[in-house]
Amino acid sequence: MADLNRLHPHVARAAMISAHLAWERAHAAGSALQIIGTPAALVRPRGRLECANALFLALAPDLLQHCDPEIILADPLAQEKLTASLARIEAGLPFAQSIPMRPKAGGTAFVLHVLPVRGVARDVFKACVAMVVATPVVAGPVLPAEVLVSLFDLTPAEARVAHRVAGGATVEATAAVLGVSLETVRSQLKAALGKLGITRQAELVGLLSALPTPLGRDAPP
Repeated sequence: MADLNRLHPHVARAAMISAHLAWERAHAAGSALQIIGTPAALVRPRGRLECANALFLALAPDLLQHCDPEIILADPLAQEKLTASLARIEAGLPFAQSIPMRPKAGGTAFVLHVLPVRGVARDVFKACVAMVVATPVVAGPVLPAEVLVSLFDLTPAEARVAHRVAGGATVEATAAVLGVSLETVRSQLKAALGKLGITRQAELVGLLSALPTPLGRDAPP
């Protein structure tokens, strides 16, 4: 017992140093998120919040229900996708995903990007598995169909239909240009809307213009 008592100050000092280092890492993570200049948060396993910048916290209550102790989005479908995405990342899969978040009436739509914390980033964000970054949907060129395939897991046919409809083409005109039936276009459009987590063509326009068109990439026919 006497030996244990002699060790007590050293154990206490080690615990204090460990706590201080953890605080330093959290402070560094918070500072990094502030520098990003866009809504962002760092996530621990099981979706628990490590830290978030003020812009991310300001997404509540329209898009963010709460984030204590874990991030819960206001859109149930987006939340389901976020949970699945984090589970894949925690399993060690090289997985990243962009999730459309539907706003309340009159609000701004955002796309939530879920990025795994890998490599040297783990030195700063030690206990974190992912960073989530939200980008607002702004008017701009409609993303090319081939980008939609990888970004939202659409089939090439669904992506071509979504691209044309988001660009202002009617279902009839889309069917004529692509050389398929109206029913085929309607079916593919419905499937695309479902994967994007939306129900109306008006929402499609906003979501598909959320990110800039890659340089040097022309829209496919």
